Amino acid sequence: MQRDDRGQQGARIKAQRYILTAAKVNDGCLQELGVFPTAMQRRPLAEVAGQARHLPPLYGPFWGQPKPRMTVTTHPCADVSVWYLAVSLANSG
Repeated sequence: MQRDDRGQQGARIKAQRYILTAAKVNDGCLQELGVFPTAMQRRPLAEVAGQARHLPPLYGPFWGQPKPRMTVTTHPCADVSVWYLAVSLANSG
């Protein structure tokens, strides 16, 4: 850990690419890093999770027109599988 010029402790992260997924706070994070994006999508997103013992592994988008309406990812957790369902609200409100 290092201390910055204000005396605050923190870590330094160096990468060729940064992927940020928290749309509303990305601007602040990027400014702190000294990176200023030229364009960024901001769309509302709702996420729900469901779990069961024998959910099949599923990864990918369910397409609507013109963009994915939902994306599903599967994650093992103890003795169950969890499906994370990310649903775009950009067009439906």
